[in-house]
Amino acid sequence: MGVSAVFNSRSLDFATELMQLTNGEGVDVVLNSLADEFIPRSLAALKLNGRFVELGKTDWNADRVKTIYPNVNYFQMDLVELCQQPELIQIMLQDTLNRFQQNIYQPLPYSGFPITESVQAFRTMQQAKHIGKIVITQPAPEQAVIRADGTYLITGGLGGLGLLVAEWLVQQGAKYLVLISRHESEAATPQIQAWKQAGIEVVTALIDIAEQSQLVELFTTLEQSLPPIRGIVHAAGVLEDAMLQQQTWEKFAAVLRPKLLGAWNLHQLTQTQSLDFSVLFSSATALLGSPGQSNHVAANTFLDTLAHYRQLLNLPTLSINWGIWSEVGTAAVRYAETRLKGVETISPSQGIQAFEALLRSPLTQVGVMPMRWTEFLQQGIASPFFAELRLTQSAPAKTSNLLQQLRFASESQRRLLLQDYLCGQIAQVLGFQAAEVDLQKGFFDLGMDSLTSIELKNRLQTDLGCVLPATVAFDYPTVNSLVNYLIGQLNLGRNRLEIVAKAQMEPQENGKNLSHLSQAELADLLAQELMEIS
Repeated sequence: MGVSAVFNSRSLDFATELMQLTNGEGVDVVLNSLADEFIPRSLAALKLNGRFVELGKTDWNADRVKTIYPNVNYFQMDLVELCQQPELIQIMLQDTLNRFQQNIYQPLPYSGFPITESVQAFRTMQQAKHIGKIVITQPAPEQAVIRADGTYLITGGLGGLGLLVAEWLVQQGAKYLVLISRHESEAATPQIQAWKQAGIEVVTALIDIAEQSQLVELFTTLEQSLPPIRGIVHAAGVLEDAMLQQQTWEKFAAVLRPKLLGAWNLHQLTQTQSLDFSVLFSSATALLGSPGQSNHVAANTFLDTLAHYRQLLNLPTLSINWGIWSEVGTAAVRYAETRLKGVETISPSQGIQAFEALLRSPLTQVGVMPMRWTEFLQQGIASPFFAELRLTQSAPAKTSNLLQQLRFASESQRRLLLQDYLCGQIAQVLGFQAAEVDLQKGFFDLGMDSLTSIELKNRLQTDLGCVLPATVAFDYPTVNSLVNYLIGQLNLGRNRLEIVAKAQMEPQENGKNLSHLSQAELADLLAQELMEIS
């Protein structure tokens, strides 16, 4: 790059070397991201009226620098605050991109390690053996290519969802289909005939996949007559709804057999086969719960768990927690019952689009649900699945309520309210339960870093309607110290209820009779008093 003098930033020798190189004058500018003893040595290496630009978060400031180094111009740059100016950042990024495209800028050197060698990557960094950055790489997910020389098996293959997936496979180039069902379907016959006329070999197998012997017999036959199985879609399922008091083991077994036993049998029989994909059609009920469908929830929860188990065995598996499809699927008839709950349906075209995208993703489990969240959450659903969900439009009402509670609470109550609120916010930022937050323990001992500290600051500013410094979590690093700081910052003054009570009990305050004042005049007088004490 043409730089003639390069120094080592892992020792303090650079400062002496710089002064020698500049004949004792020093340098014009220090752009600093180091800490501790490196700061005074860098300051000492500046020439008269040189500039020190600080990018980090340290205990140095302009006043301290001016006291020790009066001939240094000190500037702090808060990159987090700058990033909150989207127009400026957009211009800078575009300019940077243009310079890369023109080869004016070159990427930093880096050493790449696959994620399987993460331990070695950290050892390399610890021993300072690298130049530039260390990058942990995740292997790109293999694209799910539909092969003309592979067989694709679909359970529930004669149902609406099964036929929909089969049609997509044909469109992608599949030539061999195996459609498994327990019963014949006259509705599926025209479609199957059309595929056969187009040169697609379609095998319809009327078996019960919950019976392993029947599945073994089918697999033996397929091995002798068709190419190897390359993909499986397990879409079989039935519904036997009833409230728990009315549920029977027969109803439970009817739902568990095709989903649970069917999936397990497929897993056992294909563990040694080279599958490109194996997709389990689970249900959103496993995430959300569903009254009257305890058996359905249990069966689909098993599918989700099986997907994660197979991934641990390095077997390609995806479990999709589908919402309700319109027009096809056993759950479509239930849409009228769930519409008012804020749950929309998935159209066949939307579902196939999602299926195609997910088939090419590295995910193990994902929910696909068109939702009207505001309406859905108004029902007060208590599922822990929604613990991290925050709706922007509902925040103002919540915020206003919190501030109102704080203003009308006693001093001791305010502390408890703020403690509970802070524990909840810290827990959301760090990803654990509010009860786990130690009031005396430092935020950074709990796992907070510079990024999550900024997220916490932004949450507090929004909810409490006040401006806080970017370093608030560093300056007040425990719940108790932050509570003390916020009480002072919010300027809540004395308890308003106490003031109203005092005005009612002492109408002759300051020699004035307040009984003749109107409600509006009393409100103005109260506001003035609050201003004076806040």
